[in-house]
Amino acid sequence: MQELSMGVTLLLFFYSAYIAAHIKQTSINWNFWFFGPIVGIALVTTIPAYLFASHNGVAMLPSVLANRAIFNYLLCPAIVFLYVSGMSAAEIETTIVSVFKWSVIVYLCAYFILPMPEYFVSADPWKAGLVTFDYRGYRLKIPFKVMVISCILFVHKLATDKGNSATWFLFSCLVILSLNLYTSRSLNAGIVISGLAYFFLLKSKRHAPIFLMLLPIIILGQAFGIISFFEHLSIQNAAGNDVRFDSYKKALQIIERFPLFGMGMMSAVTITDSQLIWKYFFADDIGIVGITYRYGIVGALIYLTFGVKLIANQISLHWKYTALKRPNSSVQIALLCAMINTMMNIVLNVDFIIPDGVMFACLIISLNAIHKREIIAHQIGLIEKKS
Repeated sequence: MQELSMGVTLLLFFYSAYIAAHIKQTSINWNFWFFGPIVGIALVTTIPAYLFASHNGVAMLPSVLANRAIFNYLLCPAIVFLYVSGMSAAEIETTIVSVFKWSVIVYLCAYFILPMPEYFVSADPWKAGLVTFDYRGYRLKIPFKVMVISCILFVHKLATDKGNSATWFLFSCLVILSLNLYTSRSLNAGIVISGLAYFFLLKSKRHAPIFLMLLPIIILGQAFGIISFFEHLSIQNAAGNDVRFDSYKKALQIIERFPLFGMGMMSAVTITDSQLIWKYFFADDIGIVGITYRYGIVGALIYLTFGVKLIANQISLHWKYTALKRPNSSVQIALLCAMINTMMNIVLNVDFIIPDGVMFACLIISLNAIHKREIIAHQIGLIEKKS
């Protein structure tokens, strides 16, 4: 399914780019949106693959293909090209909302249909990877970003779209049921905190001074939380209940050897990080340390800058709408709240290089570009009316 989705994304990218290339009057720089992502993807896939191949004496191509989730970033320019080709921002967002609806329905159907105990012990790693088991029982792994966005999106629609309140009440119940079935306290708390942070700190630009006053406290709180997290891992590791603490230590040793550009991208076809370092080592499980292990300090700084840029642009767009006294869309507000949630955990997560995080970033980048042009068109229309 992952390869099928990438194939569809590639077809959509080239098809929409071809149509958009024939539109003469547009504010979109076609060359930038077509060649920019291709060059960026080429760099992100080839450089880490070359480094891993040279460090470990293995073939390079499998490592390029192992980083194939990055190819889904082509969805971003594809959405922009669809806008240039004639789809309105409202039509694009309606399609996106439909995707979130179906994602929640599919998750619930899978949760009640799949034989999770059989999947958990399956020799097929893809099946076993779908299910987790602990004191809460067997649970189907949840698409985190989809559920965070869907929860905020459906609840906001319920509060604002009175004409379809029954529909949004139903889907709000479905997404809340999904979250309760997975029973992740940190996920649920993150959704609540991000919603409250948006409402009290970022909903209006008038709240900006409060946000700036609280920013040092937020940063210190995050630092304290991270220190406490590592202390907890150390205690759990000493008790034999967790292995990530050792993974962090081993990753830092590799970073000392290859500080600038890291170890590179592994491939299961040649040799894996688990085989190189130890059997419980997975770079994606150790957050920004895993990013630094794989892409070096340079890659980690680019990753953090990318995240800060995303949330800054999303906040800026929202405040532009409030300055014009125009309601921002529910999709944009949901993406902003989800971005707040991501930034609260950016040091511990690797959202923007895994499939659902890539899709999330694509939506923010593309819809941000589209909405800014909608605002410009609106302002031009007001000027023309006055003149």
